[in-house]
Amino acid sequence: MARYESKREQIEAAAMRLFAERGVDAVSMRDIGAACGISGPGALSHFGSKHALVATLFAGGSSGYAGRIREATPAAGPFRERLLAVIATVLKLHDEDHDRFRFLVLRQHDHLASIPRDCANPIEVIRALIEGGMAAGEIPNAIPTSPPSRSSASSCSRRPVGFTAA
Repeated sequence: MARYESKREQIEAAAMRLFAERGVDAVSMRDIGAACGISGPGALSHFGSKHALVATLFAGGSSGYAGRIREATPAAGPFRERLLAVIATVLKLHDEDHDRFRFLVLRQHDHLASIPRDCANPIEVIRALIEGGMAAGEIPNAIPTSPPSRSSASSCSRRPVGFTAA
C-alpha cells in the first residue's frame, strides 16, 4: 500500500485513479472516501466540493506536465529535434502515470479554459513550440484554405447508410 504525506494527498491519488477508471461523473465523494478508508463527507471536507477536487487535480496535473515538457525541451535547436523531445516526454508521462495522463486528456475540454492563459499548461507549451517553429520558418506558417481534392476525398468506396450522392 502506498504511503502518503497527508490524507489530502491520499484522497487526490484515490480520486485520480477512480476518475481515470470510471470517469468523473461516475465517481462519488463516497467512492473516493471509501477508497481512502474515510467517509464521503470526510473526503469532501478536504476540498469543499467534488468540482473543486477535479479542478485542483486538473490544475496541478496540467501545470506539472507543462513543467516536465518545458524542462525536457531544448531551448534552442532545430524544431524537429525539439518536437521529438516533446513527444518523448509526453510518452514518458503516459508510461509513468497512466491514470493522471488519462484524466488530463479526458478532462481538458472541461477545465483547460479555467486555467489562466499565463499559467503553465501542456497545450500552451506545445503551442509556443509550434509558433517558434513557424516564426523561424521551419514549419509552414499557413493553414490550408482549400478542402482536399475531390479525388482524395472520394477514394473511399463505402458510404454511410442513408448517404445519397448529389
